[in-house]
Order: sequence, then C-alpha cells, then structure tokens
Amino acid sequence: MKFLRVAIKGFKETVRDKKGLAMLLLFPVAFMLVFGFAFGVGSGENYPHQIVVFNDDIGATIFYNNTSESRNFGNDFVDLLKNMTYEDGETHVFDIVSASVEEADDMLAKRHIHAICTIQVNFSEAMGALINSTARETVALAVGGALLEGKNVTTQNLTLPAVDWNGTSLVVVEGDLGFVEFGTTQSILRSVLDGFVQEVVSITQEETIRALPSYLKPTDWEDDQFVTSQIQSVPGTESFTAFDYIAPGILVFGLLIISGSVASALAREVERKNLERLQISTMRPFDLLFGTMIPWAVIAATQVIILLGVAIAIGFHWQGGLNGILAALLIGIISGISSVALGLIIAAFSRSESHANTLGPLIWVPVSFLIGAFFTVRAPVLVDVLPWGQAIEALRGVLTFGLSFNEVSMNIVWMIIQTIVIFAIGVLAFSRMRLKAQ
Repeated sequence: MKFLRVAIKGFKETVRDKKGLAMLLLFPVAFMLVFGFAFGVGSGENYPHQIVVFNDDIGATIFYNNTSESRNFGNDFVDLLKNMTYEDGETHVFDIVSASVEEADDMLAKRHIHAICTIQVNFSEAMGALINSTARETVALAVGGALLEGKNVTTQNLTLPAVDWNGTSLVVVEGDLGFVEFGTTQSILRSVLDGFVQEVVSITQEETIRALPSYLKPTDWEDDQFVTSQIQSVPGTESFTAFDYIAPGILVFGLLIISGSVASALAREVERKNLERLQISTMRPFDLLFGTMIPWAVIAATQVIILLGVAIAIGFHWQGGLNGILAALLIGIISGISSVALGLIIAAFSRSESHANTLGPLIWVPVSFLIGAFFTVRAPVLVDVLPWGQAIEALRGVLTFGLSFNEVSMNIVWMIIQTIVIFAIGVLAFSRMRLKAQ
C-alpha cells in the first residue's frame, strides 16, 4: 500500500502550496466568469437587439388590379421591425435607436449598437416591380392550368401589369464582423426581410387569383400552404444562450490545466533528486504514479464542483437534475485522470520544473481550442480520439441538453478506453525516461 503514502504526501504538498492550489482552482473560475459575462449570462430571457435604421425609401406609386396606390414599403418594413416581439409576446426583437449617420457610425465602432440597417431609396419601386411580376406569373399559371383542364379560355378582358423596372434594391446591414451580437442581429434582419418579401408575394398571389374570372381559377385552389416550416427548440434549451454551450467546455479546460501542474510537480521531484532515492528503495514505479494520480483525481472532482457552481451562479441553464451533476462529476474525474496521464508524458520529456511549466501550456492550450472547449471551430479527429473531446460532448449532453446517462454512455466508454491508453503511454514514457536505473 505504498501508493497510499505517496497519495498522502501529494495531498499534503498540494495543500501547503496555497498559491499554486489557488492558481489551479481560480484560473478556470476567472475564465468561466469572463466567458459568462461575454456571452450572455444573466436571467437568460430574450433581449432586444439594438439597431439604427435609416429609411431612404422615397416610396412609389403601385399600379395593381387596375388601381394605383402610393406606398412606402420602407416605412412598412420599419414598422415591422419596431413591432416584432419574441414568442413571449412582450419582449421586442429589436430596439431601434434614433441617431444621425455620424452618431450611428460612432456607436457601431464602440459596439453600443449591434448593427446599422439602411433601406435604399428605390425599395418601394423594387417592391412594386415584384408585385407586378408576381401578378403576371400568377395569371400566366392560371391560364395555363385552365388550358390543360380543357376549359375555354379567353384573355380579352385580362389586363396584365407592366414590369418596366429591372434593377435591384438593397437593404444594407452594416456591422462589426468580429462582434458576436452583429452575427446574430444580421441573421435575424435578413430572415425578417425574406419573410417580409415572401409575405408580399403571397398576398399578391392570393389577391390576383381572387380577382380572376371564375373559369380561370384553379378548381382545387385553397388558401392552404402544403409545405411550411416550424421552429422547435431542443428540449431544455428554450432559454439557451451561447454561455450554456461554452460552460461545459470551460469545465474541461480547467481539468486540462491539471496536466501542467502534474508535470511541474513530477519535474520538481526529479530536480530535487527524490526519484533517485526512490530508485534505491523498494517502491515500485506503479506506487509512485498511481499514488500521484489519487490526489489529482480528487482535485479534478473539486474543480468540477467549483466551476459548475460558479457557472450556475452566473446564469448557466443547467439541465439533468441531480443525475446530471453526478454524471458530470464522473466525467470530470475520468477527464482529470486523463490530464494526470498527459502530465506524466509532459514530465517525461521535461528537463526541469521551469521547462515543464513552459512545455505544459504549449500542449494543453492548443488542445483546448482544437477540441472545441470555447468555440465550435474544432478538429473532429481530435474530438473523437482524445478523452477531453469526448468529455465535452458528454458534458454538453447531460448539462446543456438534458440527455440521460445512457445517451452519453458511449462517450464515457470511449473516454475510459482512451484514458487507459494515454495513462499507459504516460507510465511507460515516465518510467523509461525518469525511473530507469542508472
């Protein structure tokens, strides 16, 4: 049971090094706080996107169904933006801020607003051309359909609107491409514009068909839509924020840091000649390495509890109840053991404690980003073959999406297999490089 003595020794040394322990535990907490407030923590409720809208549209006279009408579709689009609300019916999608061009540019540069939307001068003219073109196409389809049905068709009393404009009008959405809020806002604005245009087309088609003579109306024509779309959220993500996706990744990031601490501690043992003393004792390499693993596994579990508590405190929408916490704790312990194994590998190739402190971050920092700890940009191969990638998938499953333990069990199985492989490599490398008899 010599490994227990090594474990006790490791506990005592870790607790005595208060600065090192504080750095190990609080550094990931700082990341959790920074990313939390940067990516929308808080109440989790919907919030309006702040935009400035410049409507340069001068309007146009629309000739339709033998009538003329002065319309400003730019005003209609702005009214739509002002009045749109989320599904709760109370929170507006957009908060339209009044500002001059110079003020808007300054606010955009300082990220006080999310985007600037400019409606060009010929927007109504373009919408009028779209209406006339849609009406012509609808009549042409109706006539063609009536002919195919063998009806007697006469077009003498039909008047088709002219489409005498072939330009393109733009709705320009301006913003900072590096600003996360701009990405969301411009996507919503484009979707709203597409919906606005499609609604005008649908209304034009319906009114054109209603105005047709009865012999031209399709016999099976109804106002129904045969194909439509519906937005349905993943269970547990109705108030989903970007932070809910990132938080599990930061948990794994905090566990990866352990590898640097393990490497540093083992390199310090080498520098102090402690391993040379062990080589002449009856202690086996297994006792040293397994005993080293125990306190760090406990620290990993502690790390998970602390980080998860901080995340929930600042707005992480945790799913899965107590079972989710227990599953996260198990995943964290396995991930922590993987980090210990990585620390063994780093220590095996470190010439000194300072060298280990330099080499460690060069490994665990890139790995954190490549497995998608912070962003969706990741290397799929690393996610599959490294236990920390599997850990992120499993943690997001149980904590963010509320999946059951069984649904992430394969991720955990692969984690265990990969951890055993990495630990075996670490033991072999450290034994050959640092515990080999001189």
